[in-house]
Amino acid sequence: MIEVLPELCIKCGYCVNTCPSIIFALDQDSIKVEFEEYCILCGHCIAICPEDAIRHAKLDYTLSRKIPTTSKIDPQDLYTLFQTRRSIRNFKEKPIPKDLLERLISEARYAPTASNLQNVKYLIMKNQAIPPFVENLRNFYASVLKIFESSESEDPNTLRRIRKWNYWLMEADKGRDAIFYDPPAILVVYAPKDDSMVALNVGFAVAYLMLAAHVNGLGTLNIGYAIEAIRRRPKIAEELGVSPEKYEVFAVLSMGYPIYEYSKIPIRNPVSIIWRG
Repeated sequence: MIEVLPELCIKCGYCVNTCPSIIFALDQDSIKVEFEEYCILCGHCIAICPEDAIRHAKLDYTLSRKIPTTSKIDPQDLYTLFQTRRSIRNFKEKPIPKDLLERLISEARYAPTASNLQNVKYLIMKNQAIPPFVENLRNFYASVLKIFESSESEDPNTLRRIRKWNYWLMEADKGRDAIFYDPPAILVVYAPKDDSMVALNVGFAVAYLMLAAHVNGLGTLNIGYAIEAIRRRPKIAEELGVSPEKYEVFAVLSMGYPIYEYSKIPIRNPVSIIWRG
């Protein structure tokens, strides 16, 4: 399945030192390949080989693109990107081009996944697909609201939720969506339930996607209330075509072009760091 071409290999040992599955070994005469069955198809060996000496039956080396020599990013530009991304709650009616949405998701493929499983999945809702989903969420919280109001609780968090959910219902009566904020697209991100690391995988992918959206002039908002509703009422995911038995939804994003432009970087708490050694 994996072959090192002796006529091209210069025995630099890069593949040996970077393979996470410890498949390559350097001896006096050549690079040996052992335990191929443990390969996770990460492609590190092909990507790092300076002489294109590695052939993999399941990875076409001709599809591995050269990194552009102009790819170095100024650190301050990257920091500014991190600092200026905001959660957006006011979207223009302007639709997002389909090819842009596909490009953002395609770039999110390069986020790391445990054991290179690449098991993050996406569902995009646009146009007429959005209102039924939003209504399902609103109906769920309307039912929870009745329970909370009947409890006569004085807990500040409970009172805050009661106020917010009542606001959602009042805005819905005016034809406005105060949960997702009337975005032109909603993105649902999910993954198989039987993998203990999928939440982390989705987290990385969503972070990549939100930053990619930001540099393309789009705003995003991660709707935690949607995740809570789907977990407690799995039928909501089922109606989207996402099987609750097989998959878990980990992120639901509103996406669109922001109406407003922020002029300042937000204030954040001082960082907490513990040093050892």
